[in-house]
Amino acid sequence: MTNLVEVATVEGTTYFQLTKEAQEKYGSEPFFSFFVEEGAKVEEGEVIAEMEADKTVIDLPAPCAATIVRLAQAPQLCVVDIHV
Repeated sequence: MTNLVEVATVEGTTYFQLTKEAQEKYGSEPFFSFFVEEGAKVEEGEVIAEMEADKTVIDLPAPCAATIVRLAQAPQLCVVDIHV
């Protein structure tokens, strides 16, 4: 994954957010588009969402093969709950 995005998975929840460097470079709050729905089964590496900022679009892949339980977004953050 590009070094523009920080990814952390804690107890089945994956968090994607722009790095501080990317926030400074692109200067906007990102917008997230989801390509899957809750309940979908996904494979590791499958693009489940994209993050769009002023001058870039970044694909967000599934961290592992799983079922998507919840999709949400908050300022600067995309949240994906999974069930393996």
